[in-house]
Amino acid sequence: MRGTLPAILLVLACCGAVPARTPLPQRVAQAAAREYTSGRTAGLEVAIVDAGRIVAAGGVGDATPSTTFSVGSVSKMFTAVSVMQLAERGKLHLDDRAAAYLPQFTVYDAVTIRELLDHTSGIPNYLDDAVNDGDVNSVTTPARILSSMVARAPDFAPGTDWNYSNTGYVALGQIVERISGLPLAQYEQRFIFDPSGMRDTFVAPAFGKNVADSFGGTPGNWSWYYACGDVFSTAHDLAMFDVALMQGKILGARSFAQMQQTVPYTTLVPGMRDGLGLFLFQNGDLVEVGHHGGEPGYRADNEMIPARGFAVAVVGNGAYATQPIVNAALQQYFPDQHVGMAPPPSAWVDGAPAMTKRISALLKDLAHGRADRSQFEVLASLSIEPMSEYLATTGSVQYVRFLNKTYTSSGILYEYQVGFPSGHATLGALVERNGKYAKLFLVR
Repeated sequence: MRGTLPAILLVLACCGAVPARTPLPQRVAQAAAREYTSGRTAGLEVAIVDAGRIVAAGGVGDATPSTTFSVGSVSKMFTAVSVMQLAERGKLHLDDRAAAYLPQFTVYDAVTIRELLDHTSGIPNYLDDAVNDGDVNSVTTPARILSSMVARAPDFAPGTDWNYSNTGYVALGQIVERISGLPLAQYEQRFIFDPSGMRDTFVAPAFGKNVADSFGGTPGNWSWYYACGDVFSTAHDLAMFDVALMQGKILGARSFAQMQQTVPYTTLVPGMRDGLGLFLFQNGDLVEVGHHGGEPGYRADNEMIPARGFAVAVVGNGAYATQPIVNAALQQYFPDQHVGMAPPPSAWVDGAPAMTKRISALLKDLAHGRADRSQFEVLASLSIEPMSEYLATTGSVQYVRFLNKTYTSSGILYEYQVGFPSGHATLGALVERNGKYAKLFLVR
């Protein structure tokens, strides 16, 4: 997606699965429009499933129903379904040792396939360091990724704790290849994408038509995202996958239920639990299952409520927030159930007071041309001088108001409205689990 940004445009998907002239519900369309006008995305698409069928699809900005975006860690859902399919066929058991299929797993010979799926393996996560160090600009292989990680000490003994690990999904992709005899991309095409009717989905580095450029970030070489973040898709195709999964077309009901069995350990989000390639969150009496995706330049979200045959899929580029859009859909279809809705902006409820205090202090330091660089990862530190120069021209900060926080695979994206004498701007700060800023941006 190149060129200047067009005016906001709601786009109705024309595929046969979408009823003719059925737009997004107004509050969902408005939530998507707000993300676009914030300047955080060049375009995004949304699709909604209700009672087992796609009922609406649309988008904003420089996007069409067939525009494909990186879906980031939503890719893990496809890897997990691949593993569960092989388990259904008796080709593997979830409690098999991964080392039985991966000879390099000498230090991790006790880790099971189930522990790779639910992030309790203790294998260190490789991807954050690769992005921060710039290694993602080179080419790698799954074997190299695994070799570099198994040489490191485990984060904890298998099955005793939880830590989000992209490395575990690289290992799972290799296990699928070894058992099936097919490259992972071919396996997913044959056993997931095609049976689900997903016509605009592919695995990088192969590229299909109408691929959206990254916006505000560069992921690097796609070889680094094998099995954990390498799928490109549309909102409509993700919705087709959700329908196929919930209706048992690609995986049996017992296996899908098994994916929803959670671990008893803390995850990134309070109240959320990790299953097998899914995260689960209680919304009133209903259980929401799915996965968020985020890579430099792209965001995605794919959430289902299987008990109601409901799903909402969001794809786009940039560092926009998917949560307000998902929340709007949940509020629309389940007004008496959804407990995670954000308060109206007029309430200005501070959902992260400690971070608000930290951000306020940072802005004050930046306005005076100083900042503690030890708080920044390498890429984020590049924003210090430009932001200092900008803040020096705006006048003093009048207020810092919390807007939203979105949990990602590497940390939390905080968003604030920052007031100046001449108006206000939106500040975004991606904070890693180590407390450092991985990204900092200010949009007027």
